[in-house]
Amino acid sequence: MLVRSSSYFDEDRTYGDETRRTAELLAAARVAVYPVDARGLATGLNFRRGGKITGLVSTVDPDTVQQADNLHSVEEQLANNPDIAVGSHDTMQNLAKETGGLAFYNQNDITHAVALSAADGGSYYTLGYYPEGGRWDGKFHRIEVKVAGHGLEARYRSGYFAADVAQILAADNPQQRERRAFEELRDALADPLPATQVTFRAHIPTVQPAAKAQVQIQFLIDAASISFDGVEAGHPHCSLDFMVAATSPEGKIITADTRTVDAHLQPDHYAQATQHGLPFSMSLSLAPGSYSLRLAVRDSPTGRIGTLIVPLTVPAP
Repeated sequence: MLVRSSSYFDEDRTYGDETRRTAELLAAARVAVYPVDARGLATGLNFRRGGKITGLVSTVDPDTVQQADNLHSVEEQLANNPDIAVGSHDTMQNLAKETGGLAFYNQNDITHAVALSAADGGSYYTLGYYPEGGRWDGKFHRIEVKVAGHGLEARYRSGYFAADVAQILAADNPQQRERRAFEELRDALADPLPATQVTFRAHIPTVQPAAKAQVQIQFLIDAASISFDGVEAGHPHCSLDFMVAATSPEGKIITADTRTVDAHLQPDHYAQATQHGLPFSMSLSLAPGSYSLRLAVRDSPTGRIGTLIVPLTVPAP
């Protein structure tokens, strides 16, 4: 049953906070966004009498969206509403600007826009930056990159929020930290795009045929991508959360396990870990079949996460 009210109930809903948070996460993951408006050239926008357009800004009242006999007509009217079109273009521009991409709208050549996006993002430089003096004041700080040379333009993220994630996480009680870690790991595993803030390798030794085979997952974490405390005092320590999940070809979770590891290292072991990586292993019991092993590592003090998907076949006995 389709229920229609007298006005389009979701028309005035805004997504500013969600958009800003998404842009922040994308920029942190070094993903540049190149949004393309599939509506093409915006000409002949449809609205009822009583609305007034000045330039590209419309003062059409939301109540002037006409009721229609089918949902597609309502969607078409909303898509052609000048206020909504201009608002969506602003969002596209902001999302592109915050992540270092470029927005394409008000043009009909979508193929060219996609090709230009691919070419524009085909080569780039990675620049490292750290706030001077550790000014973690929670405010937004702008970044400016200047390029020497006539006619050159650089696209990059416009800034960052100087929030000390470690202090925010430390304010939680143990139950809140455990729940936060579980939820973040679960969400990271469900995301089809890999998380790359924590880098690691994974090795699965040959699985012996069995009705319930023990599958060993051997991690090797890049020590440069996680945080250590106590290094200067000669007592290096790190805290990591691990989650592994085996899913069927249909995407159903068959089994999963989580572990939290507090590693207190001797100085010589810490030196080895910085050179060769920090090892850790987990195991799952699986019946014969084909699976995807979804692996996640989370740096507890900072909340940074890395994920990896490994195909696996457990042979029948």
